[in-house]
Amino acid sequence: MNRLRVRPAVAAGALAGRLLALAPGMLPRSALVAAVAGLALTLLGMAVGAGVGALRDRIGDRPPAPVSGGVLAAGLVVAGAAVGLAARHESAVRAAVGAPPIGPGWVLAVCAIPVAAAAAVVAIPGRVWAGFGMVAVVAAASIGLPAPAQASGPDVPERPVMLYSPLSEPGSVRDRAERLADRWVADGGREARAVVVAVPTGSGWIDAGTVDGFTGYFGGSVRVVALQYDDVASWRAFISSPDRAGTSASAVLDAVWSRISNLPEARRPRVYLAGQSLGAVGADAARRWANDSGVELAGTVLAGPPAGSVDRVASCERRVVLANADDPVPGFAPSLLWHPIDRIPGDGDDRRHSESPPWLPVVSMVGTVLDLAGSLKVPAGHGHRYGVEQGLAAGIMPAGCQPTGPRAAS
Repeated sequence: MNRLRVRPAVAAGALAGRLLALAPGMLPRSALVAAVAGLALTLLGMAVGAGVGALRDRIGDRPPAPVSGGVLAAGLVVAGAAVGLAARHESAVRAAVGAPPIGPGWVLAVCAIPVAAAAAVVAIPGRVWAGFGMVAVVAAASIGLPAPAQASGPDVPERPVMLYSPLSEPGSVRDRAERLADRWVADGGREARAVVVAVPTGSGWIDAGTVDGFTGYFGGSVRVVALQYDDVASWRAFISSPDRAGTSASAVLDAVWSRISNLPEARRPRVYLAGQSLGAVGADAARRWANDSGVELAGTVLAGPPAGSVDRVASCERRVVLANADDPVPGFAPSLLWHPIDRIPGDGDDRRHSESPPWLPVVSMVGTVLDLAGSLKVPAGHGHRYGVEQGLAAGIMPAGCQPTGPRAAS
């Protein structure tokens, strides 16, 4: 062991990174995700330790002695015990979501890959790693990137009640919204009991559970209209154009309302907004626009909105926020590094905090980030997966707040 000549700061960094990669989460982690996280954070810890050691050499009299074999062995024992606790936690999480249990391969990968990588970094000279890096760069450049695949259309449920305007349709957002509303009228939408303006995610996806839930609740007498505003992953759309979801949803809502606002209230379809993830952000923005514009909404359903992305409203507001107890999206924000994330507004008891691991600085951030990687690989009702409860939430919608002030008196 002593021949490896491991500096104390490097050894400490490796152990800290290894333990950090085992941060407990609320969702299952595949062997690949767990092993890659262990590999990356172990090497990162070693790099930080090497930097700290180099700084100490500059200000100290002489470099510290290498870590002894006994200390290295003790570190491996600590890391092994941590893997055992992580395996126990992983088994409990998998049982809770109905996932298959872990096997020996999971434990072996999580144990061996980070340790082998750390040993290789210490044992193999730096010039060899530099050579490997140059070969990898040349190989990647020679292979090149594959040609882009043929773009496919957005994932939209094929249901009789669904009316969708894809991004490929010509015209501005306003023009497309008007045409979509015309199609809705021609399809008998004004004679239905309800109309739902569903806001897609960044890729244009609409959850079939939303459509099926509203269809079941209204006995089929409903239409769901949606307009695609982007064709990229939600996180990219959220960064590049965070207002586009709300702007497009407001345009559709305005076009629909203009075609029913003159109908007697008894004959007017009830108007709902619904969105999931980035779609929830857009739906809540459209809700605010509706309140400012005099559009009468029967309710708004938001499923899994990102932390801090929706307004706090009074409990009487006609809005329902759904958040699975183990969904990492409503609990993820940069501030999670230094303090717990507040409960998202309006979700009642949907987030059962007693089931979540206790908050710890940095550790909770790592655990949440790793949960994000598997948040869609679980059944509906867990992680960032929702089902028909999105549409059925119309049945638990608050009655609405009583107006106050001069407007109420009038």
